[in-house]
Amino acid sequence: MNRPALHCAIGGFADPAKLAAVPELRNAVVEASARSSVLMSGPQTTRSATGALVAADLDLTHLSDTARRLAMPPNSSAIELVAAAYDRFDDELGHVLEGAFAIAIWDPKRATLVVVRDRFGLKPVVYRANARGLALASDPEAVIAMTGDRPEHDVLWITEHLSGQLTNQTRTAWKDIVRLPPGKLMHYRDGTLSPQRTWWSLEPRDLSAAEQTDEALRDALSDATGEAMSGGSAAAMLSGGLDSSSLAILASRLSSEPFPTYSLRFPSAPELDEGEYIDAVLEAGNFRPKMLNGGVGTALDPTLSDLFLTNQQQPFPGFGMVTTHTICSAARADGHAVLIDGHGGDEVIGGASFSYLNELARSGEWAKLWTLLRKLHGFAGGRGAVASFVMAYARHGGNRSAAKLAGRLQRRLFSSSDPAQPDWLSIVSPELVSRLDLRARSEAASTALYSDMPFGFATHARALAGDLTPSAFELLDRATRPMGLQLRFPFYDRRVVELCVNRSDADKIKNGQPRALMRDAMKGILPEHVRLRSTKVDFTANNRRAMREDPQGQLRRYIDNPPERLEPYVNIARLQETARALFDTSADAGGLEVMQLWRAAWLDMWLEREERARQPIASGIEPIREVHA
Repeated sequence: MNRPALHCAIGGFADPAKLAAVPELRNAVVEASARSSVLMSGPQTTRSATGALVAADLDLTHLSDTARRLAMPPNSSAIELVAAAYDRFDDELGHVLEGAFAIAIWDPKRATLVVVRDRFGLKPVVYRANARGLALASDPEAVIAMTGDRPEHDVLWITEHLSGQLTNQTRTAWKDIVRLPPGKLMHYRDGTLSPQRTWWSLEPRDLSAAEQTDEALRDALSDATGEAMSGGSAAAMLSGGLDSSSLAILASRLSSEPFPTYSLRFPSAPELDEGEYIDAVLEAGNFRPKMLNGGVGTALDPTLSDLFLTNQQQPFPGFGMVTTHTICSAARADGHAVLIDGHGGDEVIGGASFSYLNELARSGEWAKLWTLLRKLHGFAGGRGAVASFVMAYARHGGNRSAAKLAGRLQRRLFSSSDPAQPDWLSIVSPELVSRLDLRARSEAASTALYSDMPFGFATHARALAGDLTPSAFELLDRATRPMGLQLRFPFYDRRVVELCVNRSDADKIKNGQPRALMRDAMKGILPEHVRLRSTKVDFTANNRRAMREDPQGQLRRYIDNPPERLEPYVNIARLQETARALFDTSADAGGLEVMQLWRAAWLDMWLEREERARQPIASGIEPIREVHA
């Protein structure tokens, strides 16, 4: 059963007769007045006590707390709480809501549409506005269907897809279709779209002594996991990693029955199999586990590639799409409506683990840095402490002569034998790299957010608020919505995030352990074998295996006969090089080559789809006026 999406059309786009071909709009609520016509539908719709029409895609948490704050009955539904929050707090309604939400509210008294997206972008919102009106939805193709034509492609978005360096949270693959970023709201009134406004962002705050304890984080994460288990038959992904293992064991402790988990095993590739960690977690809790084969299948299979492109609607970066599909399909087939996902643990718990090292070097605390580096590399089982110290001193050493000596040693130790080694931009057309100034754009974007905040906080906050975060949530939402499955992410509970991002930089890498906050919080709960694991599996080999299957010969064709449609965007020589490297079994292609080839392949398939679907672009449409407050 498909999980419904959000749709809203105003003005010339709100024509019920023209929109009858869009299945989800056949039962939409239509409101017409002398000033404007509005058409809205969504998974949840209602009318507030003051007459506002509310449509939303909601997966709220802490409903009883919200109901208490709004003086509503404790059994109030999520959409009733949203309507009450708007009536009481107007545009500030987001501050009393927790969890995932994309909300559109038509206020007839103000003749204004108010659109609000949740703090971290868990629910997608895209829109298109021009002189004819506004069309808004969860997905770009729905906007295209409502507006009746396909906009031109956004060249900058395509180049950033290819390089993996995303710099803008508003762009999509189409020029005129815009994303509403996380924590933003906007107004549309009388044919005018107001600039997007920030209603929430991460802010530093001083934690109390109690909030800085291991128990505080453990209790917050346990509470978030309990919220994720509510509202339907729930299960959890269990990979054996620190994040998913922590959530699974907490869910097991909260469940009165054996808690269902889904894990991938790799019987044909033991180096990828995390069975020893999975089994340790299962032995420590009360579970009903299901094991799935993760070493089969390829996203380039025509059936899967067509499904994935249909769902995602634009090129996407997710290497794990097949394994995600395998787990989610199995969970849905077993009757689960909710799947708990450990996605985000790296960013929330460890987003600034290494910034403290940089701070010690910048402040010249070399003894502390050396001690911490020794602990860090000892924990990881490596011998790189000296090399890391040399690199830090070469960059930040105050003694010019010593820094020069360290610099020479650094170049001797770390300089590439190939000075022309390709980088992340090498797959992009050189003409576009130069014309769009992609390197400078990426460097500027990397420090633009939270530039006025303390270094450690800013580093951690950027890991959470950068464009990769909402992009990943949009990908996962579109992958699972057609199944009728709701993914939930306890690490992105606001309270968990605030407890982690505001801890000291030293705490985040205490005793040389990355993600020390989680390791300490789970002491006595998670098996030590899992809690103190220092490694992560590199799945490049499985990605390479899947791509080499190449069932339609698409990747092999890139070696000698790459399609012309890629030429405006792709460095064809580099594309051919990466394709040859993939199929050269004597020297396996590295992670960069595999990633670049993957992204180019999905761009190719999407462009081919666009060629088939392309309609003449409507002319004579003037751009929307923006009002600056």
